[in-house]
Amino acid sequence: MLPYERKKIIEDFLEKTNETTIDEICSITKEVSKSTIRRDLKLLENEGIISVYYGGIIKKNKYSIEQKIESKRMTNMDSKQAIARYAASLVNPDETIFLDSGSTVAEMIKHLDPSVKVVTTSLDIVMNNVNNLEIHLLGGKVSDVRNSVYGISTIEQVVDFIFEKAFLGANGISEKHGITTPSIEESMLKKKIIQNSSKVYFLMDTSKIGNFSNCKIAKIDENYIIMEKKNQLTEIYKNIISPEDSKDKDLEL
Repeated sequence: MLPYERKKIIEDFLEKTNETTIDEICSITKEVSKSTIRRDLKLLENEGIISVYYGGIIKKNKYSIEQKIESKRMTNMDSKQAIARYAASLVNPDETIFLDSGSTVAEMIKHLDPSVKVVTTSLDIVMNNVNNLEIHLLGGKVSDVRNSVYGISTIEQVVDFIFEKAFLGANGISEKHGITTPSIEESMLKKKIIQNSSKVYFLMDTSKIGNFSNCKIAKIDENYIIMEKKNQLTEIYKNIISPEDSKDKDLEL
């Protein structure tokens, strides 16, 4: 197999998975030695296409723009549902929580105890309230991209709430840029929610790893992050948890 063929295979595989290991790359580039694969990966890393650490490989940072909620709903649905079920299991009866407008967070509403009180900016959460929870929808401008409300008036309203837990979404997570979103108003809102919450969880599938947008929300190690499975970032950041962990796991942040 020629070098350019191996490079194409590796890039195509990472386009689908976003992350992998050297052993997985060896398994899809049959009859190629591990030392050869390491050289290929080094070249890709030098070109700025991937990052390699602890035996793992992820796609290099790429700029993430806001996608319409309809397209997000159809992406990685199994992962999003697993994350949402696990996140919902962390909520106790009678708690007051904030649910963000992301497609993964929206899946939580189906799994919450009816006694839970929800504050949200998400129209999807209001429309899918199958368990008849008490929901307070914040006011503001309506975004047809996120199917949610946003704006300065939304930020002003959230100041009056105190949350036991907040569950937030984001467009990207990278070591260099932290947790990010394309919207300055969304960033300001999430920062205010973080200030007013006892515990904060960011819900992300692994397709967000290595992506970044132009507005920073938080550093990676400042809050809990829930992903559907262990990955390379969990080797570095102990605040990243998954359904593989006990829901009683408590971390020092």
